[in-house]
Amino acid sequence: MGETFVSHWTVTARLKLGSPQSIRYCPATVCYPHGKGNHSDEPKELGVGFAVKNSQLSTVEPDGEGSELLLTLCLNTTTGPITLVSVYAPTLTSPPETKDLFYEKLSSVITNIPDKEQLILLGDFNARVGADNDSWPSCLGKFDVGKMNENGQRLLELCSYYNLCIANSFFMTKPQHKVSWRHPDQNSGTNYTSS
Repeated sequence: MGETFVSHWTVTARLKLGSPQSIRYCPATVCYPHGKGNHSDEPKELGVGFAVKNSQLSTVEPDGEGSELLLTLCLNTTTGPITLVSVYAPTLTSPPETKDLFYEKLSSVITNIPDKEQLILLGDFNARVGADNDSWPSCLGKFDVGKMNENGQRLLELCSYYNLCIANSFFMTKPQHKVSWRHPDQNSGTNYTSS
C-alpha cells in the first residue's frame, strides 16, 4: 500500500434502483486510486473506488489518499461531514502479514477521522462474521447467518474496538440479501457489511 494518488474521470453511470425496470443513467465522476508509476490510461483490473453523481460533486472533499484496498471520501452534508471508507480486504487465503498490514492501515484511517464526523465503512471485507450476537452484542445484530471465519474475527474485533457495527446484521431481510456472495456448495457467504 505505497504512495498513491487519486484520479478522476467522467462517465455515464448505470444505477440500478430496486428492480431491473428502474435502471437510470446519470452523469457521474468516478474516483479511484492507482499506485505510483501507473498511468491513468492503463486499464484497472482491481481495486476500490467511488462513483459520485456530478450534481453532488460540490459536497465531496477528496483527500487524495487511497490504495487499491482502501479509499476515503468525505461528504459535506447538511447534518455534518460523513467519511466513507471503501475497502477491499485480503482474502481468507492471504498471508497473515498481509491481513495485519491491511487492518493496521484501516485502523490508521479510522483513527485519523475526527470524532465529529460520521464514519461508514463499506466494501468487500472477505469475511463471515457469523450469527453469535451474544458474544458481539454491540457490533453484531440478531439477523446474520453462518459461522464466523478468521477474517470475520478480525472484522468484529475492529468493529468492537472502534464502536462500529455490522449494519446489515441489525435488520431482518430476505436470506438472499443478507450476504453479497454465497459459496455454491454452502449456505453461508461473505457478509455485505457496512459499519
